[in-house]
Amino acid sequence: VMHSIIDACLQLRDEHALRSEQIAAVTVRGDELLLARGDREVNNARDAQVSIHHSVAAPLLWGQAGIAEFAEDKVMSEEAIAMRARVRSELEPGLPNGACEVVVATLDGSEHRTTVLHAHGSIEAPLSDAELETKFRDNARIGGSGCDVEAAIGALWELEHASDVSALMQALTAR
Repeated sequence: VMHSIIDACLQLRDEHALRSEQIAAVTVRGDELLLARGDREVNNARDAQVSIHHSVAAPLLWGQAGIAEFAEDKVMSEEAIAMRARVRSELEPGLPNGACEVVVATLDGSEHRTTVLHAHGSIEAPLSDAELETKFRDNARIGGSGCDVEAAIGALWELEHASDVSALMQALTAR
């Protein structure tokens, strides 16, 4: 349920060239599930992974919300703590599960809003093949798997035509 928030914040940041120092407040509206799961205090990186507040802070501060932006050092940085303090959440029962509306109020009095009904990477808004490959490469690198990443990607794309999974298993085995 946090991915739609991240998408909304990235969209607003890009469309309006928003920078954290311009932002007075952020309101996230969503259904009961979103608020029940994510309206929480952040005391560590694990909390941040399911936090409405950090799902706003990461994309607005750093322009992305990947593994690095949810790591302890960034989560507990002064700038992240300060940004999270400017975020509040509200119930919007008209929105379906997984959707949100984000409203960013700036210090100059302007307000920017967007609604995301389907997060990027969902069934309704799937990742492209290139995005899937990039995600696989990043996770393999971060996880230190030692596998042959390019061979694994090739084997995965051919999996439905393979007679067995031996090529994939060989590529996934650490070198």
